[in-house]
Amino acid sequence: TGLVTDPNRGAVPGATVRLRNPATSDSRQTTSGPDGRYVLSQLAPGTYVLTVEAPGFKTFSSGSFTLSANQDAEVNAPMT
Repeated sequence: TGLVTDPNRGAVPGATVRLRNPATSDSRQTTSGPDGRYVLSQLAPGTYVLTVEAPGFKTFSSGSFTLSANQDAEVNAPMT
């Protein structure tokens, strides 16, 4: 889960959120809601990279992070 925000900490609705596991090439995609929130669920344990794109903003990349079994993670995307 996470929150996509603009430089003033306002919500960025409709942003394209992609999550990719480079080791397996597994990829998921969703869109941030009206409140800027996104949710991607039921992910296999592994290392992932999150990218977020929205018109008028630079692409955000989280860098790699690891998810373990039964772990919840929050990756917020401050857009510039």
